[in-house]
Amino acid sequence: MQAQSGDRARRNGEVLRKALFITAALAALLASAVPAAARPLPDAPACPMFPDDSHWHAPVDQLPVHPSSAQLVASMGAGSKVHADFGSGLWDGGPIGIPYTVVDASQPKVAVSFDYADESDPGPYPIPANPPIEGGPGSSGDRHVLIVDRSACTLYELYDAHPNGDGTWHAGSGAVYDLRSNALRPAGWTSADAAGLPILPGLVTYDEVASGRIDHAIRVTANRTDSSYVWPARHQAGSANPSLPPMGLRLRLKAGFDISGYPRDDQVILQAMKTYGMIVADNGSSWYISGAPDERWDNDVLHVLGQVPGSSFEALDASSLMVDPSSGSTKTSNPFGNVDGVSVAPGGVTIAGWAIDPDSSGPIGVHLYLDGSFAGALDASIDRPDVGAAFPASGPRHGFSAVVPITPGNHVLCAFAINAGPGTTNPQLGCRYVPWTGNPFGNVDAITLAPGGASVQGWTVDPDSSSSIRVHVYVNGGLAAITTADRPRLDVGAYLPGFGTAHGFAVDVALQDGANSVCAYGINVGPGSTNPQLGCFTVPYRALPVGSLDRVRRTANGLRVQGWTIDPDTAGAVQVHTYVDGAIADITTASQPRPDVGAAFAGFGAAHGYDVVIPAGSGPHTVCTYAINVGGGDSNPLLGCAVS
Repeated sequence: MQAQSGDRARRNGEVLRKALFITAALAALLASAVPAAARPLPDAPACPMFPDDSHWHAPVDQLPVHPSSAQLVASMGAGSKVHADFGSGLWDGGPIGIPYTVVDASQPKVAVSFDYADESDPGPYPIPANPPIEGGPGSSGDRHVLIVDRSACTLYELYDAHPNGDGTWHAGSGAVYDLRSNALRPAGWTSADAAGLPILPGLVTYDEVASGRIDHAIRVTANRTDSSYVWPARHQAGSANPSLPPMGLRLRLKAGFDISGYPRDDQVILQAMKTYGMIVADNGSSWYISGAPDERWDNDVLHVLGQVPGSSFEALDASSLMVDPSSGSTKTSNPFGNVDGVSVAPGGVTIAGWAIDPDSSGPIGVHLYLDGSFAGALDASIDRPDVGAAFPASGPRHGFSAVVPITPGNHVLCAFAINAGPGTTNPQLGCRYVPWTGNPFGNVDAITLAPGGASVQGWTVDPDSSSSIRVHVYVNGGLAAITTADRPRLDVGAYLPGFGTAHGFAVDVALQDGANSVCAYGINVGPGSTNPQLGCFTVPYRALPVGSLDRVRRTANGLRVQGWTIDPDTAGAVQVHTYVDGAIADITTASQPRPDVGAAFAGFGAAHGYDVVIPAGSGPHTVCTYAINVGGGDSNPLLGCAVS
C-alpha cells in the first residue's frame, strides 16, 4: 500500500468544491440558532459535513491525556512548530492547500482505475473536466482531488489522481462517503488518506474561520508513525514503533496555552485545537495542519501559527468516545434522529422524520428553520414502528411531520432536535435543498391512437392547491383541447398524499396526416410565474386503417381467415375485403369481439375482429385481406397475406 501525505512525504519507500449559495452571515445565523450543529459547506448547504455526533465534531477538551503523551509528542518534535499548510496564492505553481469542488446531479460520472483497487471504492466518480488538484495540474505530489455532490450529499476523494486524456482517470486510491452517515471504511482499508479517513472534514476553511468558529477536528501530519491505527482510523502507514503516534491519534492544544495575543483568525484555529483537537491522518512534516486554499487568506497571519511549539500539545485517549469500532459516531446524551424527506404539499412542503433523546422515552421538540429563520416548532410524537423496532427502549412515538409554507425561490429547510436532558446541544437532524417555483408540475404519461386522432393522458398538480386544475393541449402550435385534470390517479395520490387523487387527465385531440407536435400544459392557479409544459411529443399519424391478418387455416368447408382492423378516423367497424389467388372472394365487416384489440386501442372498443370461412378447393392458395378506408386516408391498406 502507498502512503499519502500532505507535504509529499512517502511511506514504506513508495511514491506516496450553484444551485444555492449561503453567505457567511447566513451560515453564522444557522450556527447561532443551534450552536453545535455541524456546519455545511457554503456551496452545499443541505449537506452536513458528517453527522453532528461524528467523531469529527466531538469535543475533546475533557478527554483524558494518553499515558504515553509525552513520548508521542516528543516523537513528533516537541520543539517543532505548527505550520498552516494552506493559504492564498501559489506555491511551486499550485494552490496552497488541499482544494475541493462542489458539483450536482448534472455532473456526468467517469470511470476511475486504481493502483490499490482492492481498497478503493470503484465509482464512477463525478469528476469535472478540469477539477482543482492539490499542487496544481502539473504537480508530482499527492494530487488529491476532493468532490462533493450536493445533490446526493456524497463526498468523493482521490489520491494521486491523473486524467487519462479520454475522459477517464487513474488514481492511487479512492473513497466515497455518505456525508449523512457515520459509517467507517472496512478495517485495514486506506482511503485517499493514509489513515483511511476522509480528508475534507478535517480541512480548515476560510469561511468557517471568518464565521468565528471551527466545529471539527483538524487534520494534521506526523513525520513518522507507528504501524498501528486507533479508532476512528482504519489504516496504518508506518513502522513498528510504539513510541511513534498511530494513525487516528487525537491531539489537543493544552487548555493553559494563552491564545489571546494571536491574530483573530489564528485564535479561531487555536481554539478549535483546544475544543476539537487534531487527528493524525497522514505521514508528512510534523504539526503541519491542513486547510483549503482561498485567496482571502492572509498568509502573514497564518504564519504566526508558527510560534506554537509541539510541546504545547498533548496526546489523548479518545477510546471513551467510541460507540462501535465500525462507526464514527460518538457517545452522547444529545438527541439524534433524521430528516427522512421533504415532499410537496398544498401551499408548501412537508418535512418528515424522527427524533429521540436518549435521556427520555417521551416525545421531544423539533424546531424548523427555513433559510436560517425559525419556521415552526412541533413535537416528534407520531407513531413510527420502524424507529421503535430499532430503538426498543425509546418506543415508537418519535416521528414528526409538518407542512412549512413556502414562496417561490430556492430554499434550505432544516430540522433540529431540542435536547431534553443533560446533553450539550440541539443537533441538526438534517437539511434539504428545496427549489420552489409555485408552478404546476406533472407529466404526459402516454399518447395513444383515438378515433380521429390521439388520446393524451397524464396528470398535473399545482403545489398551491389540492384542487384539480386545467390542462391545455396544443397540436402543431394551436390550441386543440382544454380539459380538467380531475380523473382519479391513485398513484399520484400515494406519491403526493396531501393533494388527493383527482389529478389525472385524458383528452382526445384531432391530428393531421404526417408528424404532429402534441404538447400539454398545466394551468397555474397560484403565485407561480408560468403554465409549465407537462410534456411535448412528435406523434406520427396516418388516417389509414391498421390491423392484421392473424392466420389462415384449412377447414372442411374451405379456408378460415381471421384478423382485426381499425380505422383511426372512427370507432365504428370497417369493411374487410378478402382476395384468394388475386380475385375477390369475400366482403365482411370487422365487428367481431376482440378484447385484446380493445385493450390496446381503448378509445375504439373491442368490436374490430373479422373471422370468415371462404370456400376453396384443394391445393395451396394465396389469401390476402385489405381494410377499406372510411376517413381521410387515400388507400385501402393490405392487412396481410398468407399461403394455405
